[in-house]
Amino acid sequence: MKAKILKSVYIGMTLNIIFFIIIGIMKFIINREFLINLGLENLGIMKIMLNLVSYINIAELGIYSAAAYALYDPIVKKDSIRLNIAVNTITFAYKIIVIAIFLLSLIVALFMPFILKDITITSEIYLYWGLFVASNLLTYLYAYKITLISANGEYNFVIIISNISLLIVSILQLIAIIKFRSFALFIASNFISVIISQIYYTKFIKSRFHIEKTDKKDMQIFKNLKYLIWHKLSYIILVNTDIILISMFVSIKLAGIYGSFIMITGTILSVVLMIRSILTPKVGRFIALNNKSEIYALFSKINYLFIAIACAIFVPLYFIIDDFVKIWLGDEIYLSNLTILLIMANFFISIFRISIDIFKEANGFFSDIKLPISEALINLVISLMLVFKYGLVGILIGTLVANFAIVLVAKPILAYRVCFEKNIYTVAKDYTISWMNCFIILGISSFIISKLNYEISNYLEFFKVGILYFLVTTTVCFTVLLPNKNFRALLLYIIRSFHSQEHKF
Repeated sequence: MKAKILKSVYIGMTLNIIFFIIIGIMKFIINREFLINLGLENLGIMKIMLNLVSYINIAELGIYSAAAYALYDPIVKKDSIRLNIAVNTITFAYKIIVIAIFLLSLIVALFMPFILKDITITSEIYLYWGLFVASNLLTYLYAYKITLISANGEYNFVIIISNISLLIVSILQLIAIIKFRSFALFIASNFISVIISQIYYTKFIKSRFHIEKTDKKDMQIFKNLKYLIWHKLSYIILVNTDIILISMFVSIKLAGIYGSFIMITGTILSVVLMIRSILTPKVGRFIALNNKSEIYALFSKINYLFIAIACAIFVPLYFIIDDFVKIWLGDEIYLSNLTILLIMANFFISIFRISIDIFKEANGFFSDIKLPISEALINLVISLMLVFKYGLVGILIGTLVANFAIVLVAKPILAYRVCFEKNIYTVAKDYTISWMNCFIILGISSFIISKLNYEISNYLEFFKVGILYFLVTTTVCFTVLLPNKNFRALLLYIIRSFHSQEHKF
């Protein structure tokens, strides 16, 4: 098979970088202006409600992955009958989801007084929540269209439309905060994004596909969805539970501070996840046409892509994130060094895990529901055990333990067996080498950067020092990883693909 996988990644990443810079700056300006004009308490409420919206999206969990997997084969083989059945099944599923999310949002509203600790619950709070939920529900008008476009290998179009609409919304949100000082208008601005996206996705779908209505349903989608709910739920618990537990057991203001730090790591992670979004449908198409040996060979290369990214980002960000927050929001917004280290450790694992997640999803391996259940239980139990004594640090330790036990140990063992037909010894060998490389890179980079010890007091110094630290870590990363044959093969493919549109992995 002649693949063009990385070529699309280059285009997608170029678009992502452009939009990341523009929208990323807008997000940080919005966060600062929100704090200045609406206060730390409202900032905490906003962060918590965003996380609560993620929770009620449990009704949607897995639809995208289950649907995308069902679409890869009929799209590749140009089977219009199966494609119509799959699309109509997905559309039907999203209608059920809208009802389920609405009902869940009503239940969450009942518990709002317990979630927002030390906050007087007024009618305005429920208005904010209603607007968040309504804008979220409307996104399902075009959700299946994003899945179809992505499965067809055209995710770059999704990047363009979604980011343009986000940019417009960001401008409107700034106006709502600065000119009107209105929390409600801030949330209502999200409706503009829905309208823009709906118009352009609909036109694009009509130009590519001829979808006809049918009463037939693809029951495999529902079967996979049953499994995927548990997988996605565990991820939401890992990502979103922390800030809610902080609000319930520590304070709403600390939730706002923590949310500001997480906004930084989340912004960077969103860019990395764009690579996943571009790669997953392409890997799915690759898996549909290749054997296990070739699939494992591709995984070994892509795995080192995310190892390199995780290492290159982790060290410089750890050393400069606190300085950036102080410049951005002021000296009163800070966390301890241990807390920042734990945040960064969980952030590192969030990137490190992406390669396994891509191949599990693209391979249609969704039935390992015991792992996400265990992951969720470990996270919640340990966090609740430690929060009363250690506060925020205890919550983050719970997340880290769950990440290590399930994401870095149990999940790879099972995925290797099912997706690549490899035994536990291959897993142990691969991960031992990977982690040895990571520890060497992180250790050497941290030692060098700690000796540099630059002072950062403004944005110009931040960017200069940040670039320097990144170059140091990237240099160390390439030096350490270059002897690895999979990393060399990855680099070789990247170099060749700049000169040729067709090249084998």
